[in-house]
Amino acid sequence: MADYVELGRPTPRIDGVAKVTGAARYVAVAADTEEIASHAADLIDVTYEELPAVLDLDAALEPDAPLLHPDFDSYPGVRRPLDEPSNAYRWTVNDRGDLDAGFAEADIVVEGEYETQRHHQAY
Repeated sequence: MADYVELGRPTPRIDGVAKVTGAARYVAVAADTEEIASHAADLIDVTYEELPAVLDLDAALEPDAPLLHPDFDSYPGVRRPLDEPSNAYRWTVNDRGDLDAGFAEADIVVEGEYETQRHHQAY
């Protein structure tokens, strides 16, 4: 499978499954002349099958969720292959101390579910 380069990094090209939302559907034609390219573009007939979308983080992490990158382990540059196909690349839990004792000693315990905007962990 040929790759294209995006921002200096090899990125797998779309190969059979286009992941887009809305009306964003594109094809590319390379030709020696504009006339040949125009004729080639007229011959292209693409059929899109609407696939299930997952728009919620919790739903995307479910074992039966549609996979965004089912061939992830075959991508160039993958440093840590997945143990099994998943939408989660890495899951890490860090804890220290005795959590149960900490809650037992606390004067107040506030529990809730919180959401925030996306962010990059390195910034």
